[in-house]
Amino acid sequence: MEITTEDRELFQQACEKIVMQERLRYGIGTLSEKTVHAVLKNYLVPKAQYHEIRCEGYVADIFFEDEIIEVQTANFNTLRKKLEAFLQKYEVTIVYPIPGIKWLSWIDDQTGEITKKRKSPKTGSYYQVFPELYKIKQFLMHPNLHLRLVLLEVEEYRLLNGWSQDKKKGSSRFDRIPVNILGDLQISHITDYELLLPDNLPLEFTAKNYKTASRLPLGQAQTALNILNYVECIEKIGKQGRSILYRQKIKHGQENEKVAIEKVRNYFKAYNMDSKIMEFSTSSATVELAAQAVGCEPKRIAKTLSFLLDDTCILIVCAGDAKIDNAKYKCTFQKKAKMPTVDEVLQYVGHEVGGVCPFAINEGISVYLDESLKRFQTVFPACGSSNSAIELTIPELEKYSHMDKWVDVCKDWQDLKDLN
Repeated sequence: MEITTEDRELFQQACEKIVMQERLRYGIGTLSEKTVHAVLKNYLVPKAQYHEIRCEGYVADIFFEDEIIEVQTANFNTLRKKLEAFLQKYEVTIVYPIPGIKWLSWIDDQTGEITKKRKSPKTGSYYQVFPELYKIKQFLMHPNLHLRLVLLEVEEYRLLNGWSQDKKKGSSRFDRIPVNILGDLQISHITDYELLLPDNLPLEFTAKNYKTASRLPLGQAQTALNILNYVECIEKIGKQGRSILYRQKIKHGQENEKVAIEKVRNYFKAYNMDSKIMEFSTSSATVELAAQAVGCEPKRIAKTLSFLLDDTCILIVCAGDAKIDNAKYKCTFQKKAKMPTVDEVLQYVGHEVGGVCPFAINEGISVYLDESLKRFQTVFPACGSSNSAIELTIPELEKYSHMDKWVDVCKDWQDLKDLN
């Protein structure tokens, strides 16, 4: 997700609130709570009444609008029991901060003296999440589990208590102070794991190829491939010498997408609208990627979500910044929201995940438009492939989607300032 000026302002407000003011260090979640953890909680949901909420016998970092957010700086294995309890009833987002840029300072634990900060030569990346994901591998396919990887610039303070002569090697980390937000990658659906495939990775590759492309150590690259294979983002296709050979399933499925976009093109040709379809040389499979390809704000991307309902599938088209509100959905459809698998989407709808749209779909699929779209004069839905879009007015979207009706089943698209 592209970091906006508003995002940076909200992050700075959270930093000032936690870092610059004396904070309480007593009570649930605040005793020994590290600064990065505290800042992220206040950045995500500023109101403290939503923090440290008891739920299902555990304490959630954030419980807001029927969704649980857990900020976890390490040790994902400690989340297993929580996830077993939470995922049965709630959507859960795990927020994992990653130091992208690090400034180091050393504290003499005898005198309290702090050295001048220096920039660490090591840089962080989203790929560093894989060792942690391995610890909760059994939960990754659950439709209620989402991830948010936040890349930060941090000032790290370490105690001079290591085993080396200068006491730096093997030293203890005292705290990390976030000073800027650099990036925010969201994995909302199982297909979003393709975002963790480096752009320069070949279609067919080995662990050494992934190591080179991601700049991870070989052991971590092998762990990454274990996870990516498990979530069906890649597949094993044989051997190259002694190494396992993998193939990117998303890219391998692009032949099917060529058929799908031609189907949508022929659909619009009947309305003399086919010339408005845009095809890109880069992926538009996620809201963020689509916004970059189109050149618009992410909220103007009309994303099409699929849900299982009464032995079939329905489509809900909503704004790019909107998320399904479980309570509103259940009130509207009298069923809990349940997302289909990748194969079920293709079977029911007729389009691959990443290119799902409300045009040229299989018979019997109902289409609903969410109220979050009404803010805009024009929006950009996909056209059957993961590298396409079309700009439509709201009346045009109503017409060409053959919508059933308007619904109000989303949240988070209202002005973020309302949460402050």
